[in-house]
Amino acid sequence: MSKQYPNLMKPLKVTERLTLKNRLSVAPTGSFFLMYGEKGDYTFNMMDYLCERALGGFGLIMRTEKVPGPLLFPRWTN
Repeated sequence: MSKQYPNLMKPLKVTERLTLKNRLSVAPTGSFFLMYGEKGDYTFNMMDYLCERALGGFGLIMRTEKVPGPLLFPRWTN
């Protein structure tokens, strides 16, 4: 790697139990219609998308937008 970024490919210890293999990350991206099913669950397209990013060597992959709703927070219901 470049001398300009000597730590980029070095592991990063986030917590005592979590160490990333490098400092590369992928921000949340994607299309809601391609990634989620009718019930808001992940589709195979979404899983394939995330797997391809992981195979690319990124240390951290943030998932796409997922709006919390009544299933996660029951007291939000009217």
